[in-house]
Amino acid sequence: MAKISICFFNLYLFKTELDPNKKKPQDKQIPPSEINLCDCLYSYLNGIEKYQVQEKEKRVYRVKYLEKYESVIDGVHNFYRINSIIYTGPFGEDGEAVDKDHTTSEPEPFGANKALAKPYGFSIIYNKKSKQALVIAQYLGNKSIVGQLKIIISDALRELDPSLSYKINPFIPADYFSVIFDEKSIYKLHVTTLQKKENHLLDETDAIINGEYHEPISEKTEHIYFTPKPTITDKLKNLFSKPDPQNSIIEISDFIGINSDSEEVDNIKVDFKDQTLNFSRMSSVRISNDISNEIELKANSSHPTESSLFNAMINHAMPYLKFFDISCDNIEKEDRQNTKVNNFIGNVKNDDLFSELTPAG
Repeated sequence: MAKISICFFNLYLFKTELDPNKKKPQDKQIPPSEINLCDCLYSYLNGIEKYQVQEKEKRVYRVKYLEKYESVIDGVHNFYRINSIIYTGPFGEDGEAVDKDHTTSEPEPFGANKALAKPYGFSIIYNKKSKQALVIAQYLGNKSIVGQLKIIISDALRELDPSLSYKINPFIPADYFSVIFDEKSIYKLHVTTLQKKENHLLDETDAIINGEYHEPISEKTEHIYFTPKPTITDKLKNLFSKPDPQNSIIEISDFIGINSDSEEVDNIKVDFKDQTLNFSRMSSVRISNDISNEIELKANSSHPTESSLFNAMINHAMPYLKFFDISCDNIEKEDRQNTKVNNFIGNVKNDDLFSELTPAG
C-alpha cells in the first residue's frame, strides 16, 4: 500500500479593484469569509457526480464525497470547514491491465482514452477572523490532489466573480522547524549536488573563436547519509532558527561546500521517522505527515474511510490553527451546525477503472 500522508498550505484570496490613484487595477487581499469560501466551493462541486474531462491537463475528476459545516463551541463560532474526496487521474497512455492473481489469463487492453482514477481528500478551514484559509491535502505516495484542487478553486472563484483570484503556498509555522530538529532524530539525509565538468581540451577563448565552445555540463549526484554530517544539520538548524523562515527567500546555494568546494547543492531532503522535509528553496518547503497508521481502510480497499481521514487531518492541524485565530480548546465539545453532506455513488464500473467520461462544461 502506498504511504498516505497530508500536507498543509496557506490559501490567500484576492479581488481585483480599480484604484483611482493608480492607472492599473490592484489586487486586494480579502478574507475567505468575505465570499463564504466554503459555500463557494460546495456550490461548485455539488453535483459533479460524473467524471469531467480536462483535455488540456489530460486528467479526469469527479466528486465522491462532499461535506461542509460550521464548528461552534459553547455557542461561539469557531471555524468553517469543507471536506471532500475527489477521484482523479491522468489519461493518454495505453497498455495492458493485468490481474496479478490470474497471469495466465489474457490481459485486457487499457486504451489511451481510459484513466486510472484514485481518491484524494482535502479539507479547508478558516473562521470569520482569518485573513487566509488553511488547506490540508492528502498524498498517496508522491501523488496528491494539490494540482487538481488549484484548478477547482480557480474555476469556482471565476464562476462566482471573475475579479477573484488566489495564491496557495506550503505552510509551516516559523517555530515548527526548530522544534522538529530539537525533538526528532534524523533517519536519513539526502543531499543532491551539481558538479561542473569543465572542457580542458581547448582554451575557452579559442573555443569560442572556433565555434567549439559549450557551456560546462553539470553532473547531478545524490549523496545519502544514514549518519548525517554535523556540518549539514548545524547549518539547517541555524537556517530554521531565523525569526520568520516562512517568509525568507533562502537559496539552497547557501549550503555550498557541504560536500566539496567544487559542488553546488541542488536540493536537500531530510527524512525523520514519520515526516520528510524536502526543499530547494525556502519558499517551496513542504512538510508531510505520515498518517498511514492512523486511518481505517475501507473493506477490500487500500483507501481510507472518510471519517478516519478527516479526523486525522484535524488532529494534525491543531498546531496550525492558532495562526488562523481558531481555538483548539474544548474541541471535543464541537457542535457542527449548518451541515450539508453528499456522498455520491457516481457513474463508475468499479472503484478505480472507468470508461464513461463526461466533457467538462
